[in-house]
Amino acid sequence: MPYPDEKSPRTASILGCGYLGLPLAAELVRRGWQVRGSTTTPAKLPRLREVGAEPFLLRVPEDVTGNTRFFASEVLVLNIPPGRRRPDVENWFAMAIDAVLMASLRGGVRFLLFASSTSVYAPQIAPLVEEDAGKGVPPTASGRALLRAEETLRAASRFDTTVLRFAGLYGYERAPGRFVRQVIKRGNLPVNLVNRDDAV
Repeated sequence: MPYPDEKSPRTASILGCGYLGLPLAAELVRRGWQVRGSTTTPAKLPRLREVGAEPFLLRVPEDVTGNTRFFASEVLVLNIPPGRRRPDVENWFAMAIDAVLMASLRGGVRFLLFASSTSVYAPQIAPLVEEDAGKGVPPTASGRALLRAEETLRAASRFDTTVLRFAGLYGYERAPGRFVRQVIKRGNLPVNLVNRDDAV
């Protein structure tokens, strides 16, 4: 699938403009992209306008099906967490991903970037490689939900899908010390740290 021509107007929709999605929206606007950004909080809509993105109030999956304008972009950045505290997280997230896929097909999305997590890996101390995802069972329900979402999105042949597995995102209001505290509390564990600016 050919990538967008630098001379053509590039459009991106970012589903989930929170800690990572909002600065990504601002950076894409700075680079000349037309950006649509979503939030579930009405108070955050003005902030999306401030960075130059067209704001949308969207809850997934409730508000996804009827919103054709948001998904009328060449690129979709899917940046919604499964929600660790939901008792039905695995079923709910699968339903949410299906709804997003259907809306993306109708909107004409060609490139999909999914912000996942290293929680899709089964626990081990040894270094991990890409192929280790799916070998063993992730220890948390949200990790299993993310792994299933990755598989569903990759199987959708209409899209050119990229999965980024972030871990230990820090910077600005998130201090890296919160991850180090876990190591001190639980013992000799490896820690991943990625600065938000580098992630963007």
